[in-house]
Amino acid sequence: MILNNSRIKVMRYKFFLYSITIGLLTIVQPNIKAQEIDFNDNPIDFKGFIVNGDKIINQTQPTLKKTQNGFTVEDFTYTVSPPARNLQWQASREFNLIAEEASDVTVSIAGNTRVTLTGGNFTFIVIGGIDEGITVDFISEDIQGPFDGIIEWNKSGIEKDVSPGTHTLDLIAGGAFNSANPNDRLIVSSVYDISASVPEPNSTLSLLALGIVGAGTILKRKLKFSNSHQKELKSFD
Repeated sequence: MILNNSRIKVMRYKFFLYSITIGLLTIVQPNIKAQEIDFNDNPIDFKGFIVNGDKIINQTQPTLKKTQNGFTVEDFTYTVSPPARNLQWQASREFNLIAEEASDVTVSIAGNTRVTLTGGNFTFIVIGGIDEGITVDFISEDIQGPFDGIIEWNKSGIEKDVSPGTHTLDLIAGGAFNSANPNDRLIVSSVYDISASVPEPNSTLSLLALGIVGAGTILKRKLKFSNSHQKELKSFD
């Protein structure tokens, strides 16, 4: 099989581009800074209502479950009488950010809450963050009683430049319940899931390698086009 000059050029360029790709993977890979969130076997710290506790008629202790990237709070049910303008409770779990420098961390919250409201109005709030900060929040519009339904949410946000070391992943929930009738009641039963994660360190390098391979494909097409164009010109000689 005899190779013409254009095919030899294509093979040489492809070999050159693939060599660059392999070289980058070899040289840059060791310099990628490992980033990892480790919750270890740290416990979940659940803090019951810390404001307006006298307005809580009763509450059930939730089921707390540790997950690989955070924790879950299930079946937390409470009954409240008005006015309760600043209902608030909190749960947290400690984690270690393993990294050589500050890193972005994604915080996600998901869950659902069943609200039973005999009268008045209720505003529901769920906040997820790091070290008691606010990374992502869900705030419902005023729920007017009578009401009996389920509120669902699934939101995420990015906490920028989190320093390496120990931090807490925090979940704060609550709201405000107001009614002119002291006999009205609010019953809330919820399931919450909160997690923290860091982006994959290889994503940027993978895009770079893909771009180099793509450039090789484009170059190959250009050389093929040039070769066929030259043949057409020769046919007119």
